[in-house]
Amino acid sequence: HASALTGVLYDGSYKTIVDAAANNDKYVIEFFLDNNVDVNSIDSNKYTALLAAAHNGHTSTVELLLSKGANIEEEVDDIASFEDIYEDIYEDISIEFKGLEYKEVVSPTTGRIWLDRNLGATQVAQSPDDKKSYGDYYQWGREADGHEKKDSNNFITVDRFTDDWTYEDKDGSKRSYFWSKIDGSGICPPGYRVPTIEELELEMKEGNWDNTDDCFNSFLKLPLAGDRSHSDAALDGQGSYGYVWSSSVDESSSWCLFFGSNLVDSDLNYRYYRANGRSVRCIKGE
Repeated sequence: HASALTGVLYDGSYKTIVDAAANNDKYVIEFFLDNNVDVNSIDSNKYTALLAAAHNGHTSTVELLLSKGANIEEEVDDIASFEDIYEDIYEDISIEFKGLEYKEVVSPTTGRIWLDRNLGATQVAQSPDDKKSYGDYYQWGREADGHEKKDSNNFITVDRFTDDWTYEDKDGSKRSYFWSKIDGSGICPPGYRVPTIEELELEMKEGNWDNTDDCFNSFLKLPLAGDRSHSDAALDGQGSYGYVWSSSVDESSSWCLFFGSNLVDSDLNYRYYRANGRSVRCIKGE
């Protein structure tokens, strides 16, 4: 039998949903929830399932619990908060990649792990217009061949009558696959990849991002890096708006997240806009 109040289920031995979360046992968690156990129940050690999963670094279990209504604001006496526990776990993790050192940050709403800054940035944004946090400007699907540097002469310019920055891979499937690699052979560090538009949209919606201030004040600290023009390679919009590329395609177009003063939304970019240089923020792969 199951108790919605205590989260205890009897199946020959007593277990709790907190125990299941601590042991990364998603099957048992689902079983508890199917039997009306409260996802926010507190065990005898004053832990919730979400806190137990976070304390043990079980990211996928954190994501499951959040999707089932686990409350990140739940306060338990003498126990660190969800955010504090995750910060303690990940604050000392450093990722060295191409001469730069990145940290991991965890979404408080989805539990997903991201890099703490844009690719190529030397620091986390200290303000929305912090130039050191802008990072590199990638043409969509292109490898890190130096074109991404803001003053690179290897940046390919096109006009509106040109399909793309390349004549190959018109539907973008090969480039999407390349940007989705997590073995370190793509543009992100090993274990990371370029996010899908659905992953970016989920953070936007769950985090209630409505403008540039919301994006900067979010856990991702997104700066207003602007972009680099496909027509003349000039930097545009720095300090005014920002873009983050996704790996997602729609026929001959590609998706990115746009954030301006009064708008945050996914943006479908037609072929020639794939030649625009824009920010990339890597997400931990699954």
